[in-house]
Amino acid sequence: MLIAAIFRAACVIAALLPLSLLRALGLGVAWCWFYLLPIRRAVVLANLAAAFPDLPRRRRWQMAREVFAFQGQCAWEMLAWRKLLRPQAPWRFADLSGLRAATRGGAIAVTGHLGAWELALATAAVQGLPVTVFSRHLRHRGLDRAWSAVRRRLGIEIIYEDEGLTAVGAALRAQRVLVVAIDQHSPERRAVVCDFLGHPARTSPLAATLALRYQVPLLLVHTHRDPQGIHHIAWQHVDTDRESSTCVSERIQALTMQCCQALTTPVLHYPTQWLWLHRRWKDHTGRALFGPQRRQRRHGSAAHS
Repeated sequence: MLIAAIFRAACVIAALLPLSLLRALGLGVAWCWFYLLPIRRAVVLANLAAAFPDLPRRRRWQMAREVFAFQGQCAWEMLAWRKLLRPQAPWRFADLSGLRAATRGGAIAVTGHLGAWELALATAAVQGLPVTVFSRHLRHRGLDRAWSAVRRRLGIEIIYEDEGLTAVGAALRAQRVLVVAIDQHSPERRAVVCDFLGHPARTSPLAATLALRYQVPLLLVHTHRDPQGIHHIAWQHVDTDRESSTCVSERIQALTMQCCQALTTPVLHYPTQWLWLHRRWKDHTGRALFGPQRRQRRHGSAAHS
């Protein structure tokens, strides 16, 4: 209850502050996060070492600081979500109208935790894109409920993993845009082992499975922020007919690997804007391949959409 109350209070405060101050606060929080309370710092450094083994250690340390700085800024900006409901929101998103046209009639948007991905989802939903997010619950139940309420307030429909696929099918039949992140470790038995930044990564086949089952367009969507503070949304259609001569299971595997490989390109272009705090690389038992292991918790696993 305390964490949820702090979250709600922070949202109220953030909505009153200008964007420049929000970003400055984000940098301050990130500095404390990185140096004074280095939660996940070892995970980030281990992931960067795995992905960029040829970079000097000093350079990876600098990248890790930039990762924390970017995530701190994104967090404070997202706390100011009420600004999105105003006639003139302070954020600028390029190419959003093009995405709206590309997904008209419904689609599956495969994405990753790159750039201000949560802010991009919220902006798209507020501007009329029928967004449905396939998501995991946050570990903290009170915070999970509070964050879900914010998402729904912004017009984002949420389908959680434990709800099954009936709601997913209903969303696609209603011509909504189903957003599925594929850059987290998948514990599913049917997970496809893909190459991600040079290492095997268990990846959910859900997006490919649904695209073939419901015959809806499959798009790879990602976002990044440029030095001027403008957010850019990019997308590309994924050809679901390329492997049409093979069996369904092989097509699902090939599509999943294709999407995962395609996502590595923007991550390499904007490495400090990806969420390196995830333990992306794990074996089939859930043991991290790099860095420290997760401590056991009482309430299951955490997740981001």
